[in-house]
Amino acid sequence: MFIENKKILDCTFRDGGYYTNWIFNEDVLDDYLKLSDTGICDIVEIGLRTIKSSSYLGPFAYSTFDYFSHCRDYKKIEFSTLVNWSDISNSFKDFVNLFPGVDIDFVSIVRIVIKSIDIPEVQKYIEFLKDRGYKVCINIQNCDQLISANKEYLSEKISFLNPDIFYLADTNGCLNPSQTKNLIEFIALLSDKPIGVHFHNNQGLAYANALQAIESGASYIDSTLTGIGRGAGNTQTEFLTYFLKDLSLDQVIKISEIIEKYFLPLKKEYLWGENYFYFLSGSNNQSASLMHNLINNKAYSEKSLIKLATSSQNDSISTLVRQHVSNNNNYLMNKPEAIIIANGQDWLIERNQIIEYLKTNDLETLHINYPKEKYVLPLIKGFCSCDPIKIINDYKLYSKSKKTPLICPLNVLEKLEIDQKEMNIIDYSCKVVSNKLEININECTIPSVQSLCYCLVYLYSKGYKNILLVGVQGFKDEKKNYEAISFLNLINIQYPDLQITSISKNCLGIKSKSIFEIRNL
Repeated sequence: MFIENKKILDCTFRDGGYYTNWIFNEDVLDDYLKLSDTGICDIVEIGLRTIKSSSYLGPFAYSTFDYFSHCRDYKKIEFSTLVNWSDISNSFKDFVNLFPGVDIDFVSIVRIVIKSIDIPEVQKYIEFLKDRGYKVCINIQNCDQLISANKEYLSEKISFLNPDIFYLADTNGCLNPSQTKNLIEFIALLSDKPIGVHFHNNQGLAYANALQAIESGASYIDSTLTGIGRGAGNTQTEFLTYFLKDLSLDQVIKISEIIEKYFLPLKKEYLWGENYFYFLSGSNNQSASLMHNLINNKAYSEKSLIKLATSSQNDSISTLVRQHVSNNNNYLMNKPEAIIIANGQDWLIERNQIIEYLKTNDLETLHINYPKEKYVLPLIKGFCSCDPIKIINDYKLYSKSKKTPLICPLNVLEKLEIDQKEMNIIDYSCKVVSNKLEININECTIPSVQSLCYCLVYLYSKGYKNILLVGVQGFKDEKKNYEAISFLNLINIQYPDLQITSISKNCLGIKSKSIFEIRNL
């Protein structure tokens, strides 16, 4: 079937990011964009545009035009991004910097999510975006609240905000087709703006609601491949495109192949989709994000989850749980003064942006032990190690890189009987005493033989108090992780003015931030 004037907005990467932390590999993106460019959808929402977060988020949480510049190669797709009002409401200056204009940006549609129609301040943001050439959508969360709204008041608010598209988001998956029909027909009477819809699948009704929305006059319908999305997920793109588009057999086969190759393994890992808890929460209009967080936390019993799911989001238990699990406090970091690079691989997904940051900022950059990758060598000002096994193993490599000094305890080299003349050495003496930490300008005492600890202590002794870690993920050896965590606890207590931030997630309890935020400091 082909129905004119109905557009599919696929938000696989944006909504799916709630499970993958907005990390998708390049092959998934490239194969999906090639498929989308054949006409299975009209708009691809590449991700969020985040200003600040409480921890590391992947590239699809920022959808920057340098990271996704290749999206311009897909001429048949419009691209959108989404911003949350809670993220931008107090940061108009930062918001302006996110959107340079459609002549520069690959994105042409911006969606702003608001919890209530009664936020007049958002109009300023809408007008700014329009002036820069973007098409602007307002997405109303918990759109069921509009069913009982005053007609004149609602009509006036929509007219004042003046979005290009007025979007209804069934945030908690509580709507059924009858309510969907009534709501869309109600909004259509109040405004001539095109209506968009975004359904969650808590009650297993997302696709049915989408079909009803199409029949009732909605022009834009959101969907995701295999329904990937927060909580119970969304309307499935593979269902919706088969209904709305005149697909060829080749397109149908390619959809099946991409699901089999990429999304079924992801679903097996993250287990999105409807279940009894989400059904109950949707039936009771309980917060979808709250249920998502608690179910994925895996620390709560079935009885606890059912108790919450069968309560409304306005009940006292919901308020208490929200306060308990809330994690909205942004981690505010200072601009890095020094960088430590290790041999972990997680940062490579943003390698180009991180390397560019290193090149354009003259920071003290040290590498723990000798790097596995040669392209790192021109970026560093020194190697750093206190581990005698690592030093003896990399001795010849240090000898070949004499222009770059090795920071290490001289007495270690002497015990190893290494010819110091073959290397460029900076001596920083080190004693190892269990549960003890002392930092002095020429020497230190650390609790274990850990080059990460030693390197942090060395930099602090030279006055560097804001240190960024790259490639520090943790260790395969649990003992080493325990030693590192014990050291980090000690240094946090004894030297609270030292701020340590990782550029990727880690298992050491180190707070993390994305390069897309760090480079804006």
